[in-house]
Amino acid sequence: MEIVVIGAGQAGTHIAAVLSQEGHDITLIDVDRERLERASERLDVRTLCEHGASPQVLEKAGAARADLVAAVTHSDEVNLIAAVTARQLGAKRTAARVYNRAYHGGGKIEYRNILGIDLIISPQTLAAFEIAKMIENPAAVAVETFAQGKVQMRQMVVRNGTPGVGRKIRDLFPPGRNSGILAVSLSRGSTISIPGPDDVVNEGDRVTVIMPSGRTDEARKLFGDLEKGAATVVIAGGGTTAMMLAQILEARDVDVKLIEENRERCQALSRVLGTTHVIHGDASRRGVQEEERVGLAGAFVALTGEDELNLMSSLQAKELGVRRTIVVVNRVDYAPLVERVGIDHAVSPRILTGNRVLTLVGGLAIESVAILQDGKAEVVEMTAQSGSAVVGKALGSGIRTPKGSILGALVRDDEVIIPKGGDRIEAEDTVIAFALSSVVEELGALFTNGAN
Repeated sequence: MEIVVIGAGQAGTHIAAVLSQEGHDITLIDVDRERLERASERLDVRTLCEHGASPQVLEKAGAARADLVAAVTHSDEVNLIAAVTARQLGAKRTAARVYNRAYHGGGKIEYRNILGIDLIISPQTLAAFEIAKMIENPAAVAVETFAQGKVQMRQMVVRNGTPGVGRKIRDLFPPGRNSGILAVSLSRGSTISIPGPDDVVNEGDRVTVIMPSGRTDEARKLFGDLEKGAATVVIAGGGTTAMMLAQILEARDVDVKLIEENRERCQALSRVLGTTHVIHGDASRRGVQEEERVGLAGAFVALTGEDELNLMSSLQAKELGVRRTIVVVNRVDYAPLVERVGIDHAVSPRILTGNRVLTLVGGLAIESVAILQDGKAEVVEMTAQSGSAVVGKALGSGIRTPKGSILGALVRDDEVIIPKGGDRIEAEDTVIAFALSSVVEELGALFTNGAN
């Protein structure tokens, strides 16, 4: 596929990195030559040092024949204009990252429909929902739901002393659909692979399973993924992401305390939020944290606009005894540092934006994507389109998925099926599958109408 990415910042380079691993033809556009040089040193991409919203530049980049044009610069207006222009030139799909909530619809004007853009992405919304998911599932590495909540993918760390340690995959998840749970990946160190029935699970491994949403407790018990979500949460910062997170947590009956340094912003938040306790103060100061008894909270979330401030306030909260800390980082290279210094989770809105754009790649069959382990693998949700290569054929004898991929679940009407050899794929089945990034496109082609 031919893909144009406008913006060589962290979101843009993340998109380019994942898609180049999948073998797509990538053109990366930015006005910053140094950014482009850094990207080209480690990625197999074509670069253009030009203004990405220019029709002439987009024509030069091949937007007219592009399967996807993604505009992820720091300017909302540049992204919108670039996406609209690319669509007018003939791009099949377009996406734009937009921070201003006014552009996201919900009011009288639906910009996405008016402008003909396939996806307008809100980094704040993505970050808020991702953090809420972490608070609700504190022990899991990654959690995603598919097929309108019917199927869950969960990646867990194997903990010492738990029932899963030292056992074979076949014993943990017996073959056949009766177990209702399928292990689709086993990660050890930097390697990730599809486990065989005789593979033994060791302490520290990461196991990814796909299962009906009602079976999650069984898998969690095997690996010690039992910690309940926090009942009390302290949020440092009062920006848009913090406000949205507080609203999500309020709806889940979580006791929320939000600390914001700007008095006027506190007053505005108090008018919008319901049960959240809005406090005027500097959350990075130990005295404020002690006064607000932050150490007793189940989770502390640092959402100020400054990475260093987020890190410092989280470390202080950890010292005071808070059970779990989550920070938002704008610099992606901070994420590994965060875990090494004892903070539990780092969330990058830019990486989340990149992952959301990736759902548009792979043809009409692929509807949603969960990125695992820095883009090495993906869990994808697909629709078996009428006329595609798999419809009417049986797994094993008639369907051979690419090496490095495995089908994890089929959803037919309201039934969730853990597939086995001999099961037939029917038109309009929803399929959830695990695949190494290098074979995602090949896998998606099997389920797309007209693919060979």
